[in-house]
Amino acid sequence: MGVPAVSRAGRSHVSRVGAGILTQVGLGHLAAEKEDGVVAAAVRLAGNVRALRDLRLAMRERLLAPPLLDVAGLVRRLERAYRESWVR
Repeated sequence: MGVPAVSRAGRSHVSRVGAGILTQVGLGHLAAEKEDGVVAAAVRLAGNVRALRDLRLAMRERLLAPPLLDVAGLVRRLERAYRESWVR
């Protein structure tokens, strides 16, 4: 925690987890589906020292804040999805 990363989103669930986490903490721009997009995101990130520093300082709070760790909210959304599926 505290070290920003870029992620390549593939087709399988496991290869999309990093992109999902980045999206949930407002950093979806650091994920890409193609290799050149990942490289471009890394180059942009490395080329802006001030933004990189600010991001490093805020990473822990981003990862600890909802919705990533909002377990109660996740359960409510999951229960709602189950109810909607059952009704359909």
